[in-house]
Amino acid sequence: MSVPVHIISGFLGSGKTTTLLDLLAQRPGERAAVIVNDFGEASLDASRFTDEAGVQIADIPGSCVCCTAPEGFGAALTKLLDEVKPDRIF
Repeated sequence: MSVPVHIISGFLGSGKTTTLLDLLAQRPGERAAVIVNDFGEASLDASRFTDEAGVQIADIPGSCVCCTAPEGFGAALTKLLDEVKPDRIF
């Protein structure tokens, strides 16, 4: 079974978190998972999604997922697919 994966990217302050929260609200009852790649150590975006009912979070903290943390992305994606079995991944 394939799982749709949506990539939301943009500059700091461009509205990625707001867009994602809106997309999650449009899909009640769906098992959604979110892989968050926060820049820095604060994990601000990851903390925003913990209150969303039924949403599983995988956080890749500290650096750019494409440049310096690709292993973290692969591990987070594999873990979500194996353990959570989401209907959709953002």
